[in-house]
Amino acid sequence: MPKGTKIVLALFASFILVIGITIAWVVNIKFEAQEFENQLHSTHQNLQNVYSSVDKILLNSGITVKNFGETKIKAIQESVRKYADKPELISAWVQENPQQIDSKLWENFQKQIEVQYTKFEMEQKSKISQSQAYNNFLKTTLRGQVAQIVWSYPTAGITKIMEQVIQTDVTKQSFETGIDTTRNVLESK
Repeated sequence: MPKGTKIVLALFASFILVIGITIAWVVNIKFEAQEFENQLHSTHQNLQNVYSSVDKILLNSGITVKNFGETKIKAIQESVRKYADKPELISAWVQENPQQIDSKLWENFQKQIEVQYTKFEMEQKSKISQSQAYNNFLKTTLRGQVAQIVWSYPTAGITKIMEQVIQTDVTKQSFETGIDTTRNVLESK
């Protein structure tokens, strides 16, 4: 085989090799971006699970705070109405139905609140960190730029997940206005 043909074949083989390596590199970038998105999606689902378990655990800890006072007041009012003409029975009813909740039940309830909200906070911090790592990948690396241009990352669903941070109305309003609003936490809205 002539020397010129060998050179052309070597150049062609080199060209094919470079194209193959480039395609493999671009496909690998897709897998890398997809791994970031899978981790974020998984963390978001876990965050939802923890958030859901907060309600379940608190409701099952022995005290349903919502309407607790109203229920007790209604029971007392009903008893007062029922025994209105027999005052001695009202005092007997009060002695038989003490209106206090065991302090251990309250302590358990408070511990459950703290534990569950700490779990939630940790999971949300994890999601925020993963979102930042993915943003850094997309905006500060050549691979991230390729993922955006060639593969259209980040996907719309993940963008929404990355932007979503669970917060209270008061916190959101304070950060939007720049004004810290003092409120009595013992009063409900």
